[in-house]
Amino acid sequence: GAAISELDKGWNLASNGANAGAIKAGDTVDIGTAAGETNLQVAKSGNTIQYSLSRDLDLDSVTTGNSKLDNSGLVITGGPSITTAG
Repeated sequence: GAAISELDKGWNLASNGANAGAIKAGDTVDIGTAAGETNLQVAKSGNTIQYSLSRDLDLDSVTTGNSKLDNSGLVITGGPSITTAG
């Protein structure tokens, strides 16, 4: 009947409000991280999905306020810098 037709429609899944896709009864949704991502882990236990952030981050750069730390050193906009160039 009508209730079965509604269930057959399934539901939609989107990421960040884009790329919505229909999920039908019996479909599997795989929740994980982007290929090569080492800073974020995803684990499933029963019906619970847990995200965790690595205690030792591997990043290209970190910016906080006026300070930026990357492979070339630490640069503080309007202040001192410690760089590989000296």
